[in-house]
Amino acid sequence: DVATPAIDALRAEGVLLSSYYVQPICTPTRASLLTGRFSSHTGSEHQLFRTSEPSCLPLELPLLPQGLAFLGYQTHMVGKWHLGYPNASCAPWGRGFETYLG
Repeated sequence: DVATPAIDALRAEGVLLSSYYVQPICTPTRASLLTGRFSSHTGSEHQLFRTSEPSCLPLELPLLPQGLAFLGYQTHMVGKWHLGYPNASCAPWGRGFETYLG
């Protein structure tokens, strides 16, 4: 087990969310998680940004890792991205993640 006192304190003092909603494909759900917006407000509600896709999640949308990095947290990602790769600014390392393995 890993001790997580800060996360445990947030849970004890926070709100327990017992319902959650996802989309039938991964991109809109991932976009919602990282932006805090419904997928219909990210332009990704019916889209899957594959590596060959010439577009990405709009760059004007701030993502969770960018906010966390601004607050001094380290940000690392492991797993699928599927939010666009047409250039470095769309990739995980251009959207706030210091490192990425996926």
